[in-house]
Amino acid sequence: MNAADADSDIDLFIETAPGGLWTWRIFATAFFSLLGVRRHGDKVAKRFCLSFFAVENADLEKIALENDAYLYEWARRLIPVDGLDDVPRGRGIENFHGSEGAWWIPTTFFLRMAERGCKFLFEKKTLDEYERLGRPWGIVISDEFLKFHPEDRRREIRDAVERKLTLPF
Repeated sequence: MNAADADSDIDLFIETAPGGLWTWRIFATAFFSLLGVRRHGDKVAKRFCLSFFAVENADLEKIALENDAYLYEWARRLIPVDGLDDVPRGRGIENFHGSEGAWWIPTTFFLRMAERGCKFLFEKKTLDEYERLGRPWGIVISDEFLKFHPEDRRREIRDAVERKLTLPF
């Protein structure tokens, strides 16, 4: 949003099929960590920030503030980079299979098991960290969203925009 500089990170918004939120969070974290390009600790500049995951077609209104101009503008500027134009949209990853459909049942079963396992292993740790941080309002942990912005500045930005737009009469 024209606010990046040489010290900025690269924010990723990762959209997953329903039932894949925790699996893809773990996969993305491991993948970007192995590549050495994940934002972590003091290592920020030009690294990937994995702080926002949502299921396909999640309703952003559920996490919006009243008059949330920042969220609206942020969502409007998202740039898809998945490169999966040949994947059927709106059907979820468990329905992506070969023409014979031979892998549908095992794929669905294993994806569900992977999701349950990842959620089981990491949800408690994530909730404990949320409590340790004092339950900041910028963190969302739900079946639709995993949003980790403990220093979410949307209220501050919204209030500043409203002050600028208020005409003195």
